[in-house]
Amino acid sequence: MLFRSAVPESPLHEHLYTMYVATRSGGLWKTTDGGSNWTVMTDGEITSSSVGAVAVCEADPDVVYIGTGETQIRGNIMQGDGAYKSTDGGSAWQHIGLRETQNIARIRIHPENCDVAWVAAFGVHSADNPERGVFKTVDGGATWTKSLAVTHDGYHVGAADIVMDPRDPEGLYASSWDRNSGAGSSIYKTTDGGASWSQLAGGLPTGNLDRIGLDIYHRDADTIVAYLDGHAAVDWVSHPKLENHPDHELAKKLLPKGCGAIFSFGLKGGREAGRKVIQALALFSPLANVGHPPPPAHPPPAPPPP
Repeated sequence: MLFRSAVPESPLHEHLYTMYVATRSGGLWKTTDGGSNWTVMTDGEITSSSVGAVAVCEADPDVVYIGTGETQIRGNIMQGDGAYKSTDGGSAWQHIGLRETQNIARIRIHPENCDVAWVAAFGVHSADNPERGVFKTVDGGATWTKSLAVTHDGYHVGAADIVMDPRDPEGLYASSWDRNSGAGSSIYKTTDGGASWSQLAGGLPTGNLDRIGLDIYHRDADTIVAYLDGHAAVDWVSHPKLENHPDHELAKKLLPKGCGAIFSFGLKGGREAGRKVIQALALFSPLANVGHPPPPAHPPPAPPPP
């Protein structure tokens, strides 16, 4: 089962054919020829077979971070033992801490400084533990500080995802994931690299939420997309305000059939407005038919020539 994948931004030609793939129970794999051949990069190098997150530094494609453990919840879970780092394109690995997080969902690296990285840690599956939330390092993993800590009713809430504004690496969005009750699941934003965070609520559904996946639309980075796992269907397909939005069709294609609900948020007025309010532009019900019209009927065969 594939967890995550990552591709380097450079060198100019070689990166087009290089990809890292993290797997649930098979470690980290790498291809340098566009997928024709694959090599496992972690056998004998790390002590966990489950790799839940991988990221490549834009400034130096030889610097790769991975986070171990499984955050795709199912009946049989494989725990990890923290984060690892490679400085030679994945040939050798060094353990860099966060062992007690057990399960890491996402890693983001500063595009200009490979020593600065953020980790979204889910934590222990079956019991409360304080090693949950977003952690940050500024020294390549030698030390970590908890950047985002969320609690609800005394229960530590894990982090499910983190994305970076492509225009400003100090701007990040993170989602918390409260598997205890759902009440602590939410979306947070920072504009100072994680020194402070603000909770975003406008436009999100009320009540208990589940896991939230995040992404940023790079053509218009004020548009944030959030996927709410398992959110209940609503009695309408999309908000009329988005019908004429140029990215309406794109938004409908962001998720496969039958997967939860999707919210697309437009942060109008730039970063200052985004800090204060997040405006919901659209809500899609489970995508059984949304954006996936049935194939056209085949025309009847032409009659044979006389």
